[in-house]
Amino acid sequence: MEHLVSEGGMVIYNPVAGRGLGAKRKDEAQAHLGPAFEWVPTQRPGHATELARRAAKTHEVVVAFGGDGTVGDVMRGILLAKADGDAPHEATLGIIPVGTGNDMARNLKLVLETREACATILGGVTKRIDVGVINGTPFINNAGTGFDAAVMHTMNTGIKFVSGQLAFRLAILKTLAKYKPFALTITADDGEKRQLRAFMVSVLNGKVYAAGMEAAPHAELDDGRLDVMIIKQMSKFKLLPVIQLVAMGKHLDHPAVEMLQVRKLVADIWDATSRETLIFIDQEGGRVARLKAPEWPLFPRGSDYADIYAADPERGREATWLGHRLIASELASLSIHADCAPVVDLPVPGAHDIIGDRAFGTDPAAIADLAAAALAGLAAG
Repeated sequence: MEHLVSEGGMVIYNPVAGRGLGAKRKDEAQAHLGPAFEWVPTQRPGHATELARRAAKTHEVVVAFGGDGTVGDVMRGILLAKADGDAPHEATLGIIPVGTGNDMARNLKLVLETREACATILGGVTKRIDVGVINGTPFINNAGTGFDAAVMHTMNTGIKFVSGQLAFRLAILKTLAKYKPFALTITADDGEKRQLRAFMVSVLNGKVYAAGMEAAPHAELDDGRLDVMIIKQMSKFKLLPVIQLVAMGKHLDHPAVEMLQVRKLVADIWDATSRETLIFIDQEGGRVARLKAPEWPLFPRGSDYADIYAADPERGREATWLGHRLIASELASLSIHADCAPVVDLPVPGAHDIIGDRAFGTDPAAIADLAAAALAGLAAG
């Protein structure tokens, strides 16, 4: 680690971060950082990357004020500036966490409170962390496909009233009713191909994702490896307890969960019903890309991959199997503000972790109605 005192920089802020929480905290953060920091708002998806790419060439510190999606976008901009080759220095990434999950901040052991986040940027320490890449797109904390990606899509588009773990759990229930597992062929560092059916494949750089779920307890941000969590096919009602184990970091010995540590993972996904596969990248408002067939060659009935499902009455023998290939690996390293001595004696969880009408103006009855509707849909499915 290296000590770094920041005398100024640029803050790229998401005006709608944390479903309104960011707007409430912006004035406080500006007061703590002082006039040496320039503030620029994002105006559209991906705009933070454009802003960070320019800022990294003129500022030594570029700060992401928002959630994990904003953090990922700013990280990509810093890497692009470095790749351009005309920056006089390598910018350092700072984080002021005001999103719904704030998992990258959790992985860096940052206190999720505005004053201390600003203190970290002004006078904390920096460290170098790994950056992964999936199908050409860098990610700082997590990426993957399957049920995870579908839940993130639901969370970003269909859960409006709540935040944090509650929003994630409601999105799980709402998504699960119609979700179906897929055929998967994975190839890790040893080169051996394995075939299975799975609900999801998550590739993680840090220990936690999805608003604090400890999916990869052994992951380290600077170990040069990615941790992979695969949840295999099971009944939908058995899946919910497994997800609860993941939230607590107690899933490692479960027979339906497989954990890998890799430098590179190739995952071929086969699906008879869809011409596209969702990929989530740096979660919680981050990118949910759609990989459309034929991104990877089509394999008709009778091929080795189609035979995996030859006896599946739900899918049938006559289907044409569409393939999508995901390639995840380590890409680069990044300088980031990591931690600092506490400024005030505060508990680690911030106000955004509080659920209910006090923190978000949420109607508790609306939460109950949404949960009941989701459970009813699950039972019907």
